[in-house]
Amino acid sequence: MTYNFPDGFGGEGEGQPIFTQQGDKQIRQETVTFTVSFLSYADTVDDSLVNAMKASDWFKGTGYHALKTLDIVVIDIGEVQNRDINIGEEWERRHGFEIELRATDIVESPLEWIEQIEVTKG
Repeated sequence: MTYNFPDGFGGEGEGQPIFTQQGDKQIRQETVTFTVSFLSYADTVDDSLVNAMKASDWFKGTGYHALKTLDIVVIDIGEVQNRDINIGEEWERRHGFEIELRATDIVESPLEWIEQIEVTKG
């Protein structure tokens, strides 16, 4: 099994970010969604398909709950598709699927205070 982030890992923000202050830190929180693509490689079509289906099923049960403990929610699990490719005279047996996830992007930065300001009349 392999995975990649076809659209990168930045994710698309949904709505407006929330800014809070905690001590001397500014905290920015935003809900983001991103896609992860999984591919199963095997010597036979059957093995490739079975492995991809097992991986997909993991996100429907055990993985769904495991990811929730990390504040990541499985939004959608795509169907398992045949993605075989021909390399010269050999066939590489592949089956794959995508999942869409939602998480909270949290960025902490130092809070900068304005110590003094000079006000002039213009």
